[in-house]
Amino acid sequence: MYRLLYVLVFPALAGATNWYVSPAGSDSNDGKTLATSFLTIQQAANATQPGDTVLVASGTYTNSCASCDALDITRSGTASAWIVYQALPGHHPVISFNGWNGISVHGGASYIRITGFEVRGSRTQVRYETCVADSLQPSPNPLCNGNGIFIDGRQDGAAKPHHIQIDHNRIWQCAGGGVGTAEADYITTEDNEVSENAWYSRYGASGISYYLGWNLDNSSATKMIIRRNVVYDNRSIVDVTAGGTPPYALSDGNCIIVDSNQNNTDSGSVAASGRTLVENNLAFDCGGGGVTIFASAHVDVFNNTTFMNSQVVDYGEIFDNQSSDVQIENNICYSRPGASTVAAYAPVALALDYNLYFNGTPKNLAAGAHDLTADPLFTVAETDFARADYHPLPGSPAIGSALASVAPSDDVYGQPRPSSPSRGAIEPRRYRAPKP
Repeated sequence: MYRLLYVLVFPALAGATNWYVSPAGSDSNDGKTLATSFLTIQQAANATQPGDTVLVASGTYTNSCASCDALDITRSGTASAWIVYQALPGHHPVISFNGWNGISVHGGASYIRITGFEVRGSRTQVRYETCVADSLQPSPNPLCNGNGIFIDGRQDGAAKPHHIQIDHNRIWQCAGGGVGTAEADYITTEDNEVSENAWYSRYGASGISYYLGWNLDNSSATKMIIRRNVVYDNRSIVDVTAGGTPPYALSDGNCIIVDSNQNNTDSGSVAASGRTLVENNLAFDCGGGGVTIFASAHVDVFNNTTFMNSQVVDYGEIFDNQSSDVQIENNICYSRPGASTVAAYAPVALALDYNLYFNGTPKNLAAGAHDLTADPLFTVAETDFARADYHPLPGSPAIGSALASVAPSDDVYGQPRPSSPSRGAIEPRRYRAPKP
């Protein structure tokens, strides 16, 4: 499990209610103590008011029907009184689902935090051959397409989800995407482990996907954030057939994608006004890119470490595809031998600098003035998460050579960066001499 899986508890607000959920509870209880807890998280969600917290005890929680979500969040908090869904301190709740979504945020629900859950999908319950056959049928099977956590405003009219925080969760083995958004604003996805998702979906899913733009306001500040996540082994191995017209092809399966926030592909949406920050993520062994930016604008890609991605489709480690006003700086891009480190197709206003490349070369663009091509000297350079260690060893050209003005204050593991920060998501280990 993700080495930083801990939960920060918001302080209780005056007049707010803590709602308790446990496998020993009953939905006929009042839910106000652990001894009188609800049985389902949905029962607690239906009772929430601004400022409330839903505390979930260890156990496995699932969907009630084949097409249902395990949890639908439709009630909102306020800017000063968020609604929080979290693991009861010391507990490990698991949302195991085989419907369309483990957790769905829709109906305009806003000011919501989801933290401390394991969300596990149905990928191991279904066969590849079954999903290949299903991808050609008119009605999709949720077993082949279910998403872990999905924030969806496409059916919400003018009141779409905004101010949602997804942190310190493990989202894995979802046949569809891991964490996804569509027509939402002010979303933060941070400190999660997102793995083994998107394999069987007909929709070209990814580990973390921010899709389509919508503006709560016209601010040009950073509003969409993806940071300090460990994202790996997300891939798409079933042809994308959602458009319904052959020829079909493999697509996506990215670790992280910022997708169509300029909305070239969806005339019903508007271009996002704010910036998207993709920062301090460790992204490896995905089928598509480590970080892909498609038909999007105002995207900052800083201090990520990407390793051996593009295992299924050759997007490169970081791919700017038909996007504008994109900054790609301070990243380590360690590709498969001979593959693309960073790639571009029809970029507009792309700023590329202070990146470190190894094994491959930039594709369709020139390296930045301060880009380097050299071995980053990872401690253990392999894709097996149990063995891999991407801390740079002494002598690594990544150490102390980043552009400090765009580097975050800490690394993916929350360790403070020095005044001369390193490229990539991880600072080197700092060993202390043993006491005499």
